[in-house]
Amino acid sequence: MGDELLTLLGTVFTILLVLVLAYGCTRLLAGRLPGTVTGSGQRIRILEKVPMGKDSHLLLVKLGDTYQFLGVSQGAVTCLRQVPPEEAEHWDQTGDDTRTTGFQAALRQVLEQRKNKGGQ
Repeated sequence: MGDELLTLLGTVFTILLVLVLAYGCTRLLAGRLPGTVTGSGQRIRILEKVPMGKDSHLLLVKLGDTYQFLGVSQGAVTCLRQVPPEEAEHWDQTGDDTRTTGFQAALRQVLEQRKNKGGQ
């Protein structure tokens, strides 16, 4: 009975150790794998990220003084539109309502432009 209990405890401990190591490796590698998006750098900031499908999303990115909408899918990044700073400066404000509303309106505009290009 004593040997069986030690074997059971050893098995449980081993499983817990494997789970903790797997979690630690996942957290460590998550930001280093290709395709992951970090929030900001010194000159590049991702202001918004909107999922558009299984492996695609739309990014609003500030590159220095310019703003760009980028379409990101598996294996491709496409610049959809560059926005002049005076048109987009209200998107970069700290107020959540203004930024979200501005981004939603801009997203609708970009999608409408792409829809119109496809219909011609």
